[in-house]
Amino acid sequence: MKFGKHICVILMATATAGSLASCMILFSKSDASILVNRDTTEPLTILTADDTLQASEQLMEIRVRKKHLNRPIRFVSEENVYQELIPGRRIDAFGLLADLYLWEVGLPVDFATGKIYQPAKTTYYVASAPADSCPALPVQDCRLPSPWRPREGRLYRHELRLGAAIGNRMNKASHDELYRRTCRELHLTEDPDAFYCGLGAVVNASASLAYYYHLDRRWAVGLMAGTGGQCYESLASREVAHGQQQESTTYAGDIYSTSWFFIPTVKLHWAFQPAIRFYAKCGVGAMSQHNWFDPANGFRAAHSFDERTWHWAYQLSPVGIEMGKDRLRFYCELGYGHEGVLTMGFSTFF
Repeated sequence: MKFGKHICVILMATATAGSLASCMILFSKSDASILVNRDTTEPLTILTADDTLQASEQLMEIRVRKKHLNRPIRFVSEENVYQELIPGRRIDAFGLLADLYLWEVGLPVDFATGKIYQPAKTTYYVASAPADSCPALPVQDCRLPSPWRPREGRLYRHELRLGAAIGNRMNKASHDELYRRTCRELHLTEDPDAFYCGLGAVVNASASLAYYYHLDRRWAVGLMAGTGGQCYESLASREVAHGQQQESTTYAGDIYSTSWFFIPTVKLHWAFQPAIRFYAKCGVGAMSQHNWFDPANGFRAAHSFDERTWHWAYQLSPVGIEMGKDRLRFYCELGYGHEGVLTMGFSTFF
């Protein structure tokens, strides 16, 4: 028994360590190899952020810690002056996607240790000049533009976007109130023979149109308007045949819900790539929801079971991606609210 407990503790500790680690921590080295070419073959002293090396080859291989790829490398000789080299770094796309796919907390560890990075290039060239004729040469800075800073280019002030979403939120309280009142007053129940293709009333859908005015390259404000719907829910009436004790049901109609929402929205762009921008958005507004019972043929009219109510509406989308350089771009968002959980569409800028 004690041996079994020790095995369980070891397995739990291993699982915990694995969940806190990342793919890059487990399978990637902490340093990277870069090739540096030059015109001379004299002996050199190479000063990196972590080490001092000696080389005499024209094509030199230098190993640099990944988290120090944005620090300068110096080349010192007795006869010539060499450019300082800043290799620069880029994010390893495979490692980033692996961390996101596995939903690991190791992602910030990869950034902190630098293992998420790779050199901006594999081969570099450093120029040289005689020391007695040139006191210094400009630094060769190969650092890529920061992904957290807006890139240069034309700023379009106006944006118009059209999108579709699934998983939009409806006001459940008003829908359930009509559902209960319909069942109570018309003596109905949930239809046991209803077929929802395995979806039930889970997958809602919406379509939206939005306008944004871009204050600068990061911030935009606008208004989003759209309409959404919820999958129908079928009701049935109970019947007991004369002389029989078994109860049967007859389809009576469906409960439907649709909505119109109007949400003032703020959008913040927080990461930038040449043809990709990442953003987050949030907004609070109002929604008009229409709930009604649609009776089946042969069932008595139910005009009183039709109501419209107003409610608060909101949308929070912490992760959005916008792809494209020109006026027409594709976007995709993950969020929660009355627009939806997954939203995709196109936007045009002018």
